[in-house]
Amino acid sequence: MHKILLDTDIGKFSDDIIALLFALKHPQAELKGITTVGEYHKEGADCAKEMVECAKKNIPVYNKDNAADFLAREINSHKREYDLVAIGPLTNIASAMAKEPDLLEKVNATYIMGGGVYRSYDPYDPFGNYTPEYNFAQDTKAAQTVISAKGNKVLVPLDATMYARIKKEELKKLRELGELERKAYELSSLYLFTEEMHDALALMALTTPEIFEKGIKKMPISIRDDGVVLIKGTETEVCLDFNYDKFKEIFEKVIYGVKT
Repeated sequence: MHKILLDTDIGKFSDDIIALLFALKHPQAELKGITTVGEYHKEGADCAKEMVECAKKNIPVYNKDNAADFLAREINSHKREYDLVAIGPLTNIASAMAKEPDLLEKVNATYIMGGGVYRSYDPYDPFGNYTPEYNFAQDTKAAQTVISAKGNKVLVPLDATMYARIKKEELKKLRELGELERKAYELSSLYLFTEEMHDALALMALTTPEIFEKGIKKMPISIRDDGVVLIKGTETEVCLDFNYDKFKEIFEKVIYGVKT
């Protein structure tokens, strides 16, 4: 059983909602706390609480105002019990590290959805512009702090997540399932919808790393001041490629309850 602390900007993007649904439903995942980050962290906390209530689980939810205190306290008092999954800007994690500098050494591993090693959102931009990944670009200092820290880190960048697509039409199946799934679909329609399941793929790096097969590489990584990933710096495990068929099979099994 994976004991997980989930840090998310769920108040802005729909893929965070689907990732939370994945974590709530996964039989080998036990959420021990949710922290929200970003411009809409208060709305995100409300959203997370609604889903936790629908799941009939007792999981604490904290927003950016008190997230760092919770993370520092919880991780420090449960050394090596948790995995930390960060699927939003890394503000909360960096703030918690200001209180506990060796924070990331006290978790099993930190899984980070962020950055792009060899690609941006639009690698075919006719003007040659490189658009940094959102999470890193929103708080580059926090990203620099986290990526350069000691501890086991697994980065799941755009190189992989841009291909973890689930069509919106498919997600309509959620309306036909239980209260939790319907709630996830309703909330998804309120936020910026993306068919790329960036954040669910980051969770799979923890729960089912075998979908990445030979796509995980140890690389030296650092973050430029504009959020661009540089291939030099602190050694980090980076998930660059994955098996889409296995990804979709696991996604459907967990999210829809499809038997395989």
